[in-house]
Amino acid sequence: MFLRQAVAKLNNESKDSGAFIVLDLCDAFTSVLNHTEIRGVQGSASHRHHSHRGLYGFRPTTLFVFGDSYADTGNNRKSEANSWKVPYGITFPGKPAGRFSDGRVLTDYLAKYLGLKSPIPYRWRKYAPNRLRYGINFAYGGTGVFKTLVMDPNMTTQIDFFQNLINESVYSKGDLQSSLALLSIAGNDYGAFLSKGGTAQIGWYGINFAYGGTGVFKTLVMDPNMTTQIDFFQNLINESVYSKGDLQSSLALLSIAGNDYGAFLSKGGTAQDFPAFIARVVNQIAMNLKRIHCMGVRKVAVTALQPLGCLPRSTVRNSFQQCNATENTAVDLHNMLLQQAVAKLNNESKLDPKAFVVLDLYGSFTQVLKTKGEYLGSAVKFETPLKPCCMGMSSKYYCGSVDEKGAKMYTVNCMRRHPLACLN
Repeated sequence: MFLRQAVAKLNNESKDSGAFIVLDLCDAFTSVLNHTEIRGVQGSASHRHHSHRGLYGFRPTTLFVFGDSYADTGNNRKSEANSWKVPYGITFPGKPAGRFSDGRVLTDYLAKYLGLKSPIPYRWRKYAPNRLRYGINFAYGGTGVFKTLVMDPNMTTQIDFFQNLINESVYSKGDLQSSLALLSIAGNDYGAFLSKGGTAQIGWYGINFAYGGTGVFKTLVMDPNMTTQIDFFQNLINESVYSKGDLQSSLALLSIAGNDYGAFLSKGGTAQDFPAFIARVVNQIAMNLKRIHCMGVRKVAVTALQPLGCLPRSTVRNSFQQCNATENTAVDLHNMLLQQAVAKLNNESKLDPKAFVVLDLYGSFTQVLKTKGEYLGSAVKFETPLKPCCMGMSSKYYCGSVDEKGAKMYTVNCMRRHPLACLN
């Protein structure tokens, strides 16, 4: 809404009342999701085979692009961006080429629609000077209008790059008069805003505070542990992002994957000290559950541990043939103490004797492992449920690894007959 108002204002102030245009990606996405015809920027989809079309009467000969991953065709550095790795680019151009897609992105589609060649990425302009006449793509994936979570040039800096080229007479006034500039905004500013503690009513449906690799206590990663995540939640409540009424109709989920135990063992923890540490972890979980409930959240759910001894990192020691019984014994202790702690919390809860719930992931995992997933339907079966879907070809590689020539150094073992076939 604000964007349309701003563009309308710019057009009112411009000698050319149609100088600024909004491309309605929201409508385009919705049309795809609803399986309806997508309207082109000029005319209908039935005209799509024309070799050269205009944009509301204007037929540009050069395209300049600014923005983010929706438009980036290769500016991100190969050493940092996943867009240079398989499976990106497998549909077009047939291999990873810096696009955050298996095929074309907005830049390519707009250029094709206009009958132009897709402009060369800014980083590669010196390697193909003959392509400068088609324009330049200044977009960098992950960037925004302002500074986001990546270090690449934001939109202001991208426009500075463009200004420098004009100052260097790479493009003349005549070139610019026959040019179209595309600004792609994918919303990275808003993601960065929220990740840095920004608040907004966009949190009506809740917020996910979870960070991969973290635990109840400090683990091997530097991201916020569960106590700090709950602090984030408390801050939002203090700032009135959520009211008492919101909390009374809310559910909180605490997901525990066992990272605390992995960190304990990697830091030299012994088997003799393990039971005491498990008790300490569960006690802290109980305190976290109670704290969240006291904030006003009506229902609080916590996951039981899955059978850690049956995960690939454990079963690899015996060629994925059997689970590690010792690890699963520790998991049994954790889950037993957790059930007892939750039962105690429910007994102490005056308003709701079922305010706290344990989600039995252990039972769910075990059922899949025992039945090889057959209960999910005839189309699903895991022949080797203790083996990972994707793994490196040797201990020095992992899923997604490539060698110095870009060859895959991993194998994908999951079945393709069903979208759930990679559950393990």
